[in-house]
Amino acid sequence: MMTLTKYGIREWGVGLVAAVVLLAGCCWIGAFDARAVESLLDFSAPRRLLYLLAVGYPAEMPVGETVALDEDASYYLDDRDVLHVPKYRLDDLVSWR
Repeated sequence: MMTLTKYGIREWGVGLVAAVVLLAGCCWIGAFDARAVESLLDFSAPRRLLYLLAVGYPAEMPVGETVALDEDASYYLDDRDVLHVPKYRLDDLVSWR
């Protein structure tokens, strides 16, 4: 018997393959109003919507950048409307033993 997580991982894999073929991106969505989406898609028992998978092309190309722990990590747009996504280094957040 497959668990709900296994179903989601399997479907994410299918979506990832589709995204790679289309040169697109994908995102697995588990938090949504299932009843509203099931109604929109005309789902009926015994079928049940467990996850959504969004596949598409990005509207923008964000720039990732590394910041120190004492720096602001807020996202921001520069003067050319490019989105910057600051991230802390993993080694600054985790103590390895």
